[in-house]
Amino acid sequence: MCGNIPSRASEGGLIAVMHPLKETSSSSSSSVQDMNDFKILFNNRDNPHRTYAMFLVSDKSTRRALQIHPFFNLRIGKSGDLLAATDAASSSEPLYSFQLSATQMDNLEFELPLKLHLGVSTTGIVGRVVTVFTTGKKKEREEHVLGMGIIGWN
Repeated sequence: MCGNIPSRASEGGLIAVMHPLKETSSSSSSSVQDMNDFKILFNNRDNPHRTYAMFLVSDKSTRRALQIHPFFNLRIGKSGDLLAATDAASSSEPLYSFQLSATQMDNLEFELPLKLHLGVSTTGIVGRVVTVFTTGKKKEREEHVLGMGIIGWN
C-alpha cells in the first residue's frame, strides 16, 4: 500500500466510486446539485447467469436524488478515459447499457440482465468508465448525469 495509507481486506467483486457532475446550467435539478459521492459494487455471487449492482449511498440527499427518478441508466463505456466520457456521454456507443427501475430502489441493489465479466479483457469491465444518468422529462434526448467513475477491484 502507498505511504501511510492503511490497507483494508478485499471484499471481492468490483467497485466504482461515483462522483456527481456539478452542472452549472439552470436546467439541472437542485436534487442533482445536492448529490455527494456514492459507490456501486458489482458481483456475480448468487446467480451464475447474472451480475448484481449495489449502490452504496451514505447520505439522504444523494439517496433522494437517485430515488426521485422513475428510471435511470447505468452505462459502462468502452474506455477508461473520464474526459472523453464527459465530452461524449450520450454520443459514444457504450460497451454495456442498462435501464434500471427506481421501483427496485428500496435496497439499492439491481440484478442486471446478464452476467458481466468482472475482470480485464475485451468484454471485462475493470478500468472502464461507468456513468449513471437520467433522461429529462420534457426532452427524451436530454440527459442528466448523476455520477461518473472508474470500475476497479474491491
